[in-house]
Amino acid sequence: MSITLYKQTELWKMSPSQFNEWRRKNDLPQLLSLFKDKLPGFADWLKEFNIESVFCNPPHTGRWFTGAADKKYVEYTHANYARFEIVDTEEGKTNFTVSNKKSVNITQQFNFTPYFLWGQKNIKQNILFVLTSLIRAFLILLFMGMKVKLI
Repeated sequence: MSITLYKQTELWKMSPSQFNEWRRKNDLPQLLSLFKDKLPGFADWLKEFNIESVFCNPPHTGRWFTGAADKKYVEYTHANYARFEIVDTEEGKTNFTVSNKKSVNITQQFNFTPYFLWGQKNIKQNILFVLTSLIRAFLILLFMGMKVKLI
């Protein structure tokens, strides 16, 4: 897998949607590969919720990992643009809103349990899993310069 290299100044000139598209095609697939290789049970989690094919779509990939309750992945078109969201759910209801619902075409949606919450329930070395996974993910996200919000 190769990454299309840009000077940092070129990346800063991109619109948010162009930058997200660049990330979707370049660095996020490499992160996905790293997570599958290094995080315990990650490949099982991907398979259980059928996430692998859409993992790189949302602009905020950290939302796959954190949360105290299930979330919903929503893929839709709005104003002729594909959009990808990970939204919180509350008592089975989705907190997904779009200003002009008439022009929204939802093309895919499904519920999933965030990886860390799933791991607490499914990985035998529970406390070791949580600590190791949190540290690894935190370091990876910190290295990438992302803001990290703990649950």
